[in-house]
Amino acid sequence: MKKIIKAFTLIELLVVIAIIGILASMLLPTLAKAKKKANRLKCASKMGGNQKALTAFASDHDSSLPWMMTPEDVAYTYGELVEEANQLKGKNEDWARWNHSQRAGNENFTRHVSADIRYLFLENTLRQDLASSASLHSPSDPRAKRTNDQDVKDGIFNGWGRSWWKSAQVHQRGISYAVHKSGDDAKGSGSITMLTRNLEGVKAHNRVPNMMNNWSHNWDPAHRAIRPTETWAGPSNDKRVVMSGMDQGQGQIAFADGQVQQSDDAGLQEAMRQNAELVGGKADSPTAGENQQITRGSWW
Repeated sequence: MKKIIKAFTLIELLVVIAIIGILASMLLPTLAKAKKKANRLKCASKMGGNQKALTAFASDHDSSLPWMMTPEDVAYTYGELVEEANQLKGKNEDWARWNHSQRAGNENFTRHVSADIRYLFLENTLRQDLASSASLHSPSDPRAKRTNDQDVKDGIFNGWGRSWWKSAQVHQRGISYAVHKSGDDAKGSGSITMLTRNLEGVKAHNRVPNMMNNWSHNWDPAHRAIRPTETWAGPSNDKRVVMSGMDQGQGQIAFADGQVQQSDDAGLQEAMRQNAELVGGKADSPTAGENQQITRGSWW
């Protein structure tokens, strides 16, 4: 006598599929949150590594971080970069014009290489400490990954400085962080050195600016001031500054003493207030002086 095997009915199969769908819909948001949390931890680790490299730089340069250096010191410290770029890339309009006779007093040279996040990490010891420009990309910023990967692949300085727009630079679209000009290794706790780039609150002029303290170039305005009303951008803000791995009101701050803080809007504003008091700045100034300026990666 044949044994009869009873199969599932169509209704039973549909019920099972429905149950699986319900469980998946409950689990996916939890998994997404867990992934975001893990990426924020990785991001904080990268920021801490970047800060250590900056601290090492300062210890070798009379406690001066790149943006604090005099034009003469910049010319000496970053001078090799110009020579190296010209040797590797050949003469080009941007690099070649900063020759030996101009560098010591050339304001353009100082501004571009020591106060612009696209250039300041190209200094030889910083490049060696950080390995490649991948150190400037956050896992919480997937939009920047493709450009950053291309920079690592094509960088003329062994993973740094892709040839783009007449010079070698780390493309701003592949950078997930901002450097704060008030950052001072000697100040330690409370002195902000780096932040995630997802800052919202100051309107761009023409294009989203990157450098710190230059109003003279209308084609690339460089002044990016931040004030106590600054917030962390989210989906409802300017898409050029949003990091999709950070929710509205979420960001990260690195301090000169090596601490990295996961921050909400209130934490950001309090950190900025304390930073302004520490460095003697006027955080509530309409023009926000030089020590309230940042240079950051962004999309225009």
